[in-house]
Amino acid sequence: MAVDEVFSNAEFCLRCSGKIAYAGWFAAPRLEYMLMVERLSSTHRGDLALANIVVAGKATFTEDVREAGIRMTRKNAYTLGAAHVVLVDGLKGSAVKAFLSMLMLVGRAPPNTKVFGDTAAASRFLAALVETTEASEVEALIKRTAANQT
Repeated sequence: MAVDEVFSNAEFCLRCSGKIAYAGWFAAPRLEYMLMVERLSSTHRGDLALANIVVAGKATFTEDVREAGIRMTRKNAYTLGAAHVVLVDGLKGSAVKAFLSMLMLVGRAPPNTKVFGDTAAASRFLAALVETTEASEVEALIKRTAANQT
């Protein structure tokens, strides 16, 4: 499946393949990256699912990042659904999961939005949402995104 690279640097990457956008986070989230994720959903008129992959970084979330996350959740920016894949272990991973849970609670996330700790379960969930891509293809792209490989 073809992959459109939207943006990539050492802190963040964003790509799109089929009906899934893949966001890879390698540092604490910054507002400019959150806005890129939000804009991508708008350019596709919301007909996308999101694989939001947290690989590394500080569990530090500024107020503007919180507000952007809540706004995207409230407006259901990724109408097909979202899988937040947290690949960070320990206390840092727990803090990221707590932040994502807060976004989902305060933003009133729809039932097609979930947090995962492994790529296989997230891939099956996303493949079922989009119905056009096999779970193995989704998992391969999640792993490529997590490695920040094109």
